[in-house]
Amino acid sequence: MNPKTNPENTALRLLWREISKYKRDQIDPTSFLKAAEQDLKKLAFSYKHALLIGPKPDSQYHAFIENKLIGRAKTLSLFYSRLSDILHSKRKNEKYQISFLNGDSHNGGQRPVILKNSNERVVLKLTDPRASLLYNHCLDYIHQALEFPAPALNIEHDDLLSYQITPYLENTKVACKKKIENYGYSLGIHLCLSYFLQITDLHFENVLADDGHPYIIDTECMFYHFYGAMSSSAFRLLNTGLVAPKRSLSGIKGGDAEVSNLELHLDKNKNIKYIQKNLVFDNRIKNPKGEIIEIEMYKKHILSGFAATYKLIADHKLSIIQSANPAIISKLKTRLLIRTTAHYKTVIDRIYTPNQTLKFEDYAESTLSSFCRSGSLISNIDDALIEKEINDIIHADIPFFWACPSGRKIMHRSGIAMVSPEITDLETRIRNAIDTFSITDLESLSKLIEEHL
Repeated sequence: MNPKTNPENTALRLLWREISKYKRDQIDPTSFLKAAEQDLKKLAFSYKHALLIGPKPDSQYHAFIENKLIGRAKTLSLFYSRLSDILHSKRKNEKYQISFLNGDSHNGGQRPVILKNSNERVVLKLTDPRASLLYNHCLDYIHQALEFPAPALNIEHDDLLSYQITPYLENTKVACKKKIENYGYSLGIHLCLSYFLQITDLHFENVLADDGHPYIIDTECMFYHFYGAMSSSAFRLLNTGLVAPKRSLSGIKGGDAEVSNLELHLDKNKNIKYIQKNLVFDNRIKNPKGEIIEIEMYKKHILSGFAATYKLIADHKLSIIQSANPAIISKLKTRLLIRTTAHYKTVIDRIYTPNQTLKFEDYAESTLSSFCRSGSLISNIDDALIEKEINDIIHADIPFFWACPSGRKIMHRSGIAMVSPEITDLETRIRNAIDTFSITDLESLSKLIEEHL
């Protein structure tokens, strides 16, 4: 095929040559190539769109797309190598089909992957598991104290804490009334614990229901500091994302209303079609018919679980943290959101979509210049940090930053991004979470929860 009309093919051939060099038997390479092909085609879609309906992309835009696809293929081959090494170490006698989970990529196309064979189906993430391990510790402490049987997510990791393997969760149907009530009570526990640990970004995609139990699958935005008006208990609760003013995004209540995406597709005649695709999220329990169980059936149990957990934490908040493994606490890697993911996605889409009137160089410069002037969640951003954001964006990755445990430094995979007076050390942030958790807020928080359920 003509590389100008199918630029991803050159990248795919390069990727196949690279992954064929690895003499590991744990991953079916054709399954990885298939998953990578979808990723590369997504990056090339707008370019191919322009070839079909015009205006024809200029040579600069073609060179940009071609270079970025080849660069993506190279980083995906490194991703494949890392996954192969992990599985060779942990599951030497197994072989897996691999697929990419839906979601954002970081660090050169890396994202959570599903590994499947006849014996198991698991999810592997190349992320530090310490936040998840601390969350599980606190959850186990609460469950033992309350004598309530709600399981934590099982996490397998290496000694270096460089990745985590978890079970693949499936939304199984629930028939027992007691299970429905227990599900609600467990949600109340998770809501209170997330409030205590100052976790944010727990939208509906980060809460899954499995066998009648809720699971939090992403706790990396932990011990967030809020300033001024944002330091109120109400904001802290809503900022978890488990309850939210916008119903469809709530970690607890989201999923009961249809959420859809408009996606571009080429039909058999190579005409561009917009297709409205409903997204399916399994963050709610269902009855034997597969219908989502209305939250009103377990609202009071959510409130009960929240209140019981709140009283327990208020009495034991220091010991809950102190009883955790010091190795987890001392080097806890907590993600820091510089801008929203939606913001980054918009800029990536604009960069990879040709403009009808401007040359690519001028259009790209205009887009990135506008991005540099746009608002952020951290004030007074250094040029060095913005440069790292732009580098990730032009490689079609969502920028990923985290707070240095020793304080002040905002970290990126390439090193220190900047030093910010807004970022305090981890010990101070943990102390803040403990000191601002007050039993006097329970009544107002319970009312706020009821308003949003």
